[in-house]
Amino acid sequence: MRITRGLAALIALALAGFAAVAGQAEELSAKNWRTAIATVATQSVVAVIPVLPKHQINQEEPEGTGFAVRDGRTIVTADHVLGRTNTVRLRLSSGAVREADIALRDADTDIALLHVSDALPPLVFSADVRTGADACVLGNAFGLGISLACGVISATDRRGVGFNRIEDFLQTDAAINPGMSGAPLITADGNVAGMASAIFTKSSDGNLGVNFVASARLLEAVLDDGEDGRIERRAAGIILRPLPTPGETGEPGAEVVRVAPGSPEDQAGIAMGDRIRAIGDLAVRGQPDYLSAIVLGAGQDTLTFSIERAGELLDILVQDKSEKGKDR
Repeated sequence: MRITRGLAALIALALAGFAAVAGQAEELSAKNWRTAIATVATQSVVAVIPVLPKHQINQEEPEGTGFAVRDGRTIVTADHVLGRTNTVRLRLSSGAVREADIALRDADTDIALLHVSDALPPLVFSADVRTGADACVLGNAFGLGISLACGVISATDRRGVGFNRIEDFLQTDAAINPGMSGAPLITADGNVAGMASAIFTKSSDGNLGVNFVASARLLEAVLDDGEDGRIERRAAGIILRPLPTPGETGEPGAEVVRVAPGSPEDQAGIAMGDRIRAIGDLAVRGQPDYLSAIVLGAGQDTLTFSIERAGELLDILVQDKSEKGKDR
């Protein structure tokens, strides 16, 4: 088919117009999902107010944030928000204040669960979270009320950062400030990628664009394990040292330097000197990865340890020997 120069110019002009319209529609859509989060998800997010004597109140962060999940009566927040309190109140988006019961506290993960009598619209966890995805935090910054701060998911699988014994963080540059601990990080699909937990800072407790969010999968693991109001986490069965060690070269992994006698790992045949590459789908680079893996895999009867032994690659099945594991 032959096209004259005049007709070609008209087609090019039309295509440019279509591209401009598509670009505007895409920009409008990008704006709409943030607006939807600010208007709809706000109904699920609350200010968490620990009731403490005046001399025990954390003046830098006297309030926190929480959000409803599952049945709408379960509120997820950060454990450190509660401090030493046994009494918690929630301020809803309407401004109404309600009493809440503390259902579970897990200092290892810095996750706490509250219970309210009247259900709120629950948020849903994201199934797929990727680096570079747009995300917004909806939280109670400085106790001023629920507000929106947006950015991207900067990284996933951050463990061993040093805030908690068990970590499975996402990193985000969305602004997280005091009062936003416990806030949901929400992706463009309207679902929760994680919960605001910690701010990386050198000298001041303010946002520097390096913020850490407990992953949705860690939140779900704690919710599942804590359904009966208690956490029964089995003891670590092995001690690892990261590889390569400082000054060495080689592939990343972790070497077993101690095996607890009678532990599930011992009974499965894992031995000193084994190099662990992964546990299930989780790459292992040291003890923090191992600790997170056994928590994230607590709902499974067995975990697959991918190891290297004397140059041979092996998969070893390690059974869950906890009481809750026996009940499943």
